[in-house]
Amino acid sequence: MNRQTLIMALLALLLMGLTANSYRLSAKQQQEHAQLQVARVVNQTLADIIDAYQLNAAANRAAVVRQLESERTLRHETEDRLKRFTAAAANDNCAVSRMPESGISILRE
Repeated sequence: MNRQTLIMALLALLLMGLTANSYRLSAKQQQEHAQLQVARVVNQTLADIIDAYQLNAAANRAAVVRQLESERTLRHETEDRLKRFTAAAANDNCAVSRMPESGISILRE
């Protein structure tokens, strides 16, 4: 009878140990699941931020292209005006002579 009681006691301890281990593993699994959910939310947030940065970068590139085109157009217009003025003033003695210092000082004011 002692042997049978000892075996029953060992089986009961084994069963309690397995139950405790199962409970511990279940709690650990739930904790890891919660951590994965948090990581998933963080990753989604970071993905949204990256998408926003990419859209912003594309908009900035388009704005730079428009600005460069505008500057190129203005530069060509200015060069054309300067060529026209130079051609018109080529035979004008007044246009090619130096302005008096008194006139220059007035323009600098």
